[in-house]
Amino acid sequence: MQSYDERPFALFVWDMENVRLPDASDTLSISDLVSNLKNGFMDPKYYKEWRTTACITRTSLKAIEKRHPDFIDQMVPYIDITLASSFKKVNADYVLKRELSTFLDSHAASPHSRIILLSGDGDFLGCVQRAIKMGIEVHVVSYSGATSKVLQGAATRHYDWRSLLEEMTGGTVTLPYVTI
Repeated sequence: MQSYDERPFALFVWDMENVRLPDASDTLSISDLVSNLKNGFMDPKYYKEWRTTACITRTSLKAIEKRHPDFIDQMVPYIDITLASSFKKVNADYVLKRELSTFLDSHAASPHSRIILLSGDGDFLGCVQRAIKMGIEVHVVSYSGATSKVLQGAATRHYDWRSLLEEMTGGTVTLPYVTI
């Protein structure tokens, strides 16, 4: 194990427009879900958390709050949430790609760093490829059947969102409006 000060950084990026929360009826609270994900991918013994961020539009926020009335209260202690515009030029993907680029610019000399990207959107391919070339691990979490196959192939490792959730809850999960 590395000394505490030598740990590489980890960035956790969640495209909530693409990888959606399970329904509130499932057994895992949002705060437990986020905590489990962060601890599983960014074990504090091995990684320093650089940032944990998510981005959603107002429309998605309203839909999430209908299913999870305490969404903001449960998420805020664990993750920075950015509200994106619904306009194409400043949408959630744009905001998150900017976050990824900032991390890559800041950690170019830290090849053992890690990115955890919850998205299946091919728009992130350039950032993923750049990170891999720099020696930074990229773990992509998404829906296996609805994800850019090129993005899955470019990642250090791909995880199926539904399988991860089922493993955490010990059962089946309900994912809203997923088309596979």
